[in-house]
Amino acid sequence: MVVNNNNNEKTKSLQDEISRLKHAVLELAILNKLSLEIGSITDSEKIMNKIVKASITAVNAEQGVVSLIDQSIANQRKTLVRAMVSSSNSPIIHLNQLILGWMIMNLSPLIINDPKNDHRFKGVNWDDSITSVLAVPLMIKSKIIGILCVYNKRESQQFTSDDKRLLSIIAAQSAQVVENARLMEEEKLLIQMKEEVKMAGRIQIDLLPKQNPQIDGYEITGKSIPAQTVGGD
Repeated sequence: MVVNNNNNEKTKSLQDEISRLKHAVLELAILNKLSLEIGSITDSEKIMNKIVKASITAVNAEQGVVSLIDQSIANQRKTLVRAMVSSSNSPIIHLNQLILGWMIMNLSPLIINDPKNDHRFKGVNWDDSITSVLAVPLMIKSKIIGILCVYNKRESQQFTSDDKRLLSIIAAQSAQVVENARLMEEEKLLIQMKEEVKMAGRIQIDLLPKQNPQIDGYEITGKSIPAQTVGGD
C-alpha cells in the first residue's frame, strides 16, 4: 500500500510537471509570435492591436485595451486610447479613470477579481458587465507611457498571479516597440507640417507683384520679410 501511494504521488508530480512545461511552452509561443509580428510593423495602432489580441488570448480574457498616456499633460491623467479589441459580443468597456490614476501612482500591476467589493476602489460605480480586471503599466526607463488592461476572465474564472506575470512580460516586451512607432509617426507628422509651411511661404511670395507698380510722380518699392517661413500680415 505504501508503494502504491508513492507511485501515485510520483505520477501526480510528473503530471504537474508536464502541465507546467506545456504551459511554459504555450507562453513562449505567444511571446515569440507577438515579438515577430510587432517587430515587422511600424504603424503604432496596428502594433497595439496585435498586443491586445495576444494579451486576451494569453490570459483568456474577453476584452483588452492599450491606452497611451498624453505626456504633454502635466498630471498625466489624459489618455490617448489607441487600440481596443473584444473577443465577445459584450459592450466595449472603457478604461476607468481611477484605475488609470492608481496605475500612474503605483507603477505596478493591478488585479481586481471582485470590483464591487475591492477596498482600493470604494465608491466606484462599476458596470455590471465588469467581473474582473487585470492591468499592467507600459514602462520605459522607469517612466510610464501607457497601460495594458484586460477585462473579464473567461468561464467565470479569476485572474491569477501567473496571468499578471505573463501580461507584465508582454507589456515589457512591447513598450519600447510602441514608443518607437509613436515617435516615428510624430516625426513624420512634423516633417509634413514643415513641408506644408514651406508651401504656404512660397504661395505668399507668389502673391506679391513681380514688378513694382508704375505711377507718375511716385517711386514705389516694397519687400516682404516674414518673421519665420510664413508671414502673419
